[in-house]
Amino acid sequence: MITESSKTVILRKAIWDIQSHDDGNGGKQTIIKPIPETWFNIRSLMPNLLALFCCPNCQIITGADTRVSKVDHLGKLTPRFHCIPCGFHGDIYFDEYHNKPLYALALINNKKKEIELHYTHADNQVNASKGIDLKLFSVIGIGRAIGYNVDDKQGKQLSV
Repeated sequence: MITESSKTVILRKAIWDIQSHDDGNGGKQTIIKPIPETWFNIRSLMPNLLALFCCPNCQIITGADTRVSKVDHLGKLTPRFHCIPCGFHGDIYFDEYHNKPLYALALINNKKKEIELHYTHADNQVNASKGIDLKLFSVIGIGRAIGYNVDDKQGKQLSV
């Protein structure tokens, strides 16, 4: 599990519409119709790309290239995403990147007396809760981590 940073976006897995057509000059033209707030597994078509996704802010299509990016065991893209056209920067997680859903765990750190948000992959909520040291943390809630973060009334960012 990891602790969330300030600008974190979790993108759900989706199948995008990708069509190839003759361009009239003997070549092919590929048209990609993305779905905002999602990522698409493009590896079977383009092995150098880990995923295609849209910038959470301006919706421009972005490809995570194997030569400069990695996706860790939680589906987190590294390095941290920075969109050149609009300036958005933040951590991107790909839900179901490793074929298991991403769960968010809202916990109280019993030593610091602070709320922390952690992520883990699991088949269900029960398995997502395994590994929590109940001497160190009190559980507020566990649920699927899908969508954008929103601020609560105390200024904390929560996953929705």
